[in-house]
Amino acid sequence: MIGPISINALVALQIFGLAFFVSLAVTGFARLGGLGDIPDHRSSHSRVTPTGGGLGVIAGIGAAILLAATLHQDWIITQPGSAEKLATLLSLTFAISFLGFVDDRYGLPTKFKMGLILVISTLAANAIGSVTMLPFSGDHIYLLWWSGLAGTILWLFTVSNAVNFMDGINGMFGTCLAIASTALCALAVKAGAPVTALISGSLAAALFGFLPYNLRGKATVFSGDCGALGAAFLYAGAVLFLVHEQPELRLLYAGPLLILPLLTDVLITLIRKPMKGIAMMAPHNTHLYQRWARKRGGHVEVTLIYAGVVTLMGVLVHDAYGRGTLGSMSGLALLSGLFVCLYAVRSATLPD
Repeated sequence: MIGPISINALVALQIFGLAFFVSLAVTGFARLGGLGDIPDHRSSHSRVTPTGGGLGVIAGIGAAILLAATLHQDWIITQPGSAEKLATLLSLTFAISFLGFVDDRYGLPTKFKMGLILVISTLAANAIGSVTMLPFSGDHIYLLWWSGLAGTILWLFTVSNAVNFMDGINGMFGTCLAIASTALCALAVKAGAPVTALISGSLAAALFGFLPYNLRGKATVFSGDCGALGAAFLYAGAVLFLVHEQPELRLLYAGPLLILPLLTDVLITLIRKPMKGIAMMAPHNTHLYQRWARKRGGHVEVTLIYAGVVTLMGVLVHDAYGRGTLGSMSGLALLSGLFVCLYAVRSATLPD
């Protein structure tokens, strides 16, 4: 085991500061010249708002990791093959962000878009490596190679789409994923996983650079699928890096736990759609957070509630890591079941 990373504060400030300020600047330019997001029947906003702010997030991430790879490679790349895997993950992140940008601009058919996301997820799973062990009762459940690969692809595909689905009110996607990425970065530092720390820290800083334009009563720019898909895909990839950098530490469940509030909202919504006569692939605005925002008449308060729950999950994950119980499958199942019950109760009290 590598052990906790000894971080040079100045180096961290350079890398993550660059991600923040590049994202802040590029998002500002996108606000002035971005494509217009015209509201329709499923929108949670009522006026044309520039989209393309996700370009700032992706630019910030790219600039930070380029700086780290150029000037601080000896601190980051501590395992053979890590550089190649990181380069592949970044390339595929840019590819899925470009797919989102094209969809923002031209509106791709849903099945075609999902198919391409599945292909990109498959390429990433092959490049980073599939998960072959599930922590269970102090040991592991060992998976057949094909089931491990299928599960890894499903993780990348699900997180990319689920987080994108949560980008429906001001600040929701950016705030929640920034907090989860910050918690993931801190966990990676404790566990001695430098590549994961670099990826998740850069992602968090870039998202915080985007939020001044988006986390407000009337957002001045949206991320679009370009930003939401790219950021979510990179988060999912960072979780895989964490597992492979420190396989003996049983860290697999940290990734889904940190974004459990978002995943639960999507799950409840998918269960409700056929019950409400909505086609599974049809666009809609019936997520719990969207209905809650309509009832309260504003976005920011609901976003901050979700952000608070994500923060709580970060505290619980770090506490479980300190106690050595983070690899408990029963704990994951218990928390997941609790969230599903709470969300189902809250959903039942909200109008469509």
